[in-house]
Amino acid sequence: MASVTTTGSYLPENIVPNSYFEERLDTTDEWIREKLGIRKRRFMRADQTTSDLAALAAKDALNKAGVKSEEVELIVLATTTPDMIAPSTACITQMKIGAINAGAFDVMNFCSGFNYALAVASRLVGNEVGNALVIGAEAYSRFLDFSDRRTCVIFGDGAGAVFLKENGRRGIFFNYLKSDGNGWNIIQIPAGGATYPASIETVNTGMHTFKMDGRGVWDFATKRVPKEIKKAFDRAKLGVEDCDFFIFHQANLRIIREIMKKLGIPEEKTHTTIEDYGNTASASIPITLDDAIEKEKIKRGDIVALIGFGGGLAWGINLMEY
Repeated sequence: MASVTTTGSYLPENIVPNSYFEERLDTTDEWIREKLGIRKRRFMRADQTTSDLAALAAKDALNKAGVKSEEVELIVLATTTPDMIAPSTACITQMKIGAINAGAFDVMNFCSGFNYALAVASRLVGNEVGNALVIGAEAYSRFLDFSDRRTCVIFGDGAGAVFLKENGRRGIFFNYLKSDGNGWNIIQIPAGGATYPASIETVNTGMHTFKMDGRGVWDFATKRVPKEIKKAFDRAKLGVEDCDFFIFHQANLRIIREIMKKLGIPEEKTHTTIEDYGNTASASIPITLDDAIEKEKIKRGDIVALIGFGGGLAWGINLMEY
């Protein structure tokens, strides 16, 4: 089966502390830390875009693997903040890293996008292709309404990547992908598509920026997601206690802690990056996975659960032997 050989990440150099928002909005550093668990986040430079972040994370993973770009056979990129509607950001990233022999496509599913991308790529490696780069990359600073204190303080920019190939280990052995379209309007970026094509009106009314029903997100994440995690482990014929480590989508610290509490997961079995990077949506899982591996919290042979949930509504769980 396809295994995570190496991981990589890239976080922009521009650090944005909570004081940035204190100076501009009716909010405080204390409130942001208490409600979200965020101290700071990263915003990319004006001359960068999503594919730039993705390319740098991809190169990091490839360098660690000792693999040349032209050896990559597949690129699957998860993002909700693409360079443009078309072509895919994966194809632009392919060009930027010089992966001239790869197929490339995007997956868009908000904060569970990386889980979906990893599930697809893991089933192709060893069959149609020999290896794959799976990337999560987001540029939320370009899609935020900086007058909305409920949302603009949450997000950051960044990218994470994993390089997959077969290596004799069990690798990614189970994927659980589900969605509930009845909640499609809880998290959205309304304008720019066929429903609300870009116009002066959509720009003037801020319809091209991120919108979220905070209460709806909390209820979904803390009530439904724990039940779905349990279902996934039941289908995999494992107990939650059989898992050595959990990487959660970095939605906010209170949500992560509430999910863990309901499932009886001890704090030492997870790692968080939201404190320093904010919510990086589909990039948060690969960024946090890379950071946990770098800090030696995950070792070879560990059973690791990657758990994403968010807009769609959609959720995904990948179980792997690292």
